Amino acid sequence: MLHKFPPRYFWVTTFALMIAAGLFWLGVFRQVVGEEDLLFLPKTDRTVAASSNAAILLESASFQERIEDDMMKQFPDSEKGSFVVQGTVLPGSSVLRLTTNGPEQLVTKTSLNITTKLLLQQLSQYYNFQTELDVRVIDGPRLGTVVSSWPLFLLATVATGLGVTIFFFFILAGLEGLLARVSARSNEALSPHISADTFRPQTITPYWSQGEEDARTVPLSDTEETHDVLAVSAEPEQPADVLEIETNDESYSDPNPAEVLVGLPDTLATSDDQGTVGQELPSTVQIVATGPAPDNLPVADLSPLEAATARLYKADIDATAEMMAEAGEASLSAPSATNTVGEPQTFEPSPDEYKRRLNELLSGKL
Repeated sequence: MLHKFPPRYFWVTTFALMIAAGLFWLGVFRQVVGEEDLLFLPKTDRTVAASSNAAILLESASFQERIEDDMMKQFPDSEKGSFVVQGTVLPGSSVLRLTTNGPEQLVTKTSLNITTKLLLQQLSQYYNFQTELDVRVIDGPRLGTVVSSWPLFLLATVATGLGVTIFFFFILAGLEGLLARVSARSNEALSPHISADTFRPQTITPYWSQGEEDARTVPLSDTEETHDVLAVSAEPEQPADVLEIETNDESYSDPNPAEVLVGLPDTLATSDDQGTVGQELPSTVQIVATGPAPDNLPVADLSPLEAATARLYKADIDATAEMMAEAGEASLSAPSATNTVGEPQTFEPSPDEYKRRLNELLSGKL
């Protein structure tokens, strides 16, 4: 995941974190070093080697224990074994240099003072400071801050900087991926979804046939007898149209409205002859229409586009019929100057007659 970020950003972040890590580890590896110089002035030949003897006495275990006991009384929270004082005789001189280190300046300075005091008390048991030896503090205590171990300090700084940088970039990459997934889910939830059924033609049951479908779902009782019902038209004066349907699939002819064929077979199959219904039917069935078909009678399931087109065509036909009706009324309202007294007057058809004729023309009846 780190390849998503430019290397420049990675190394700049690493360098900044290394500086911060160095400042942090500096407090851990920092130590305060203290030094103090003691000058031994021998007064007799027997005390010439007093400075070397003092250095050997300083490094003895018993003397170091005395220093540590006194330091623990001053600093009880300190760790045991952390107070170590070293003594070095400078070459070509009788100067003894005391060196010690500690976590703080106060601890280091106190350690040097206690060491000097205990050393003089111990030397007073072997030498006479009045006649044989004189000891003077010529320099110190000098205090300074140093790094206890440079290799460990550098290793800790580099490792901390790189580790924190890699961890930071891994977290950043993980957050980026998480935010991307959350954003994708929110976009999917907000994006409009159009179902495939929207553009699929649906079967719409006309309102006049819903009653028939409901009637089909109701089972007939065993005791109920079925009777043939002759449909009676509400308009008895209208002419009847006859449709001729042949069972032979090879021949089919449009009915001629002028030829009205009336007559049905006298006998039809009953409930006892259900198995031979198809055999007793005549080859030609004549159906008498008792009224005009409705204008909006569907002949097939229309798609939304076809239905919209049909509505536009019907609106265009109605508008044309209305315009023609208005023109006819205008011509009737304006008397013609050429008409004579003995000439019969001619009248234009009514708007309903125009609509009827246009519908018949478009349906192919004329």
